[in-house]
Amino acid sequence: MGLKWCFWLIFSLFTVGYAEVQGQNIGGLYFDALSSNNMDRIEIELEKLKAAKSTPFVRACQGALLMKLANFQKGAPAKIQHFKKGRELLENEINQFPQVVEFRFLRLTVQENAPSLLKYQDQIKEDVQIILEGFHGLDKTFQKAVSSYARQSKHLSEEKLSEGDKVLKK
Repeated sequence: MGLKWCFWLIFSLFTVGYAEVQGQNIGGLYFDALSSNNMDRIEIELEKLKAAKSTPFVRACQGALLMKLANFQKGAPAKIQHFKKGRELLENEINQFPQVVEFRFLRLTVQENAPSLLKYQDQIKEDVQIILEGFHGLDKTFQKAVSSYARQSKHLSEEKLSEGDKVLKK
């Protein structure tokens, strides 16, 4: 059971971080690890996040990385275990902070690329709506990543993002 993770490439666009770990900006490193297909890089970044002060962003990142790491596990039970643990972390943060667009974007990218067997596609429309509503309040770097992802997304489009821009400018 291989998970589709090509969408993680868009995260390489991030050059600024959203979290600090022991005084070191981890944003770029985190997103580089997430966009890679290198299990060692993902595990190293997970270790850094585990050592960091626990914040909602750190926990959401851990969740996304664990779901990515599931792709490298041997056997379906191990893959599912990692995916579920990551899902729990990300979902907990979304439940506590439902309007954080970055968390919704992380979940959308996972939902769109997760195998249907995992039954992780239920909140796609809700996530798209929150992303569209909050898109223009995002950091410019994050906006670029969302726009880039929208080009290949099944549910989020550049047209929808542009329409939101026109509505805001009126």
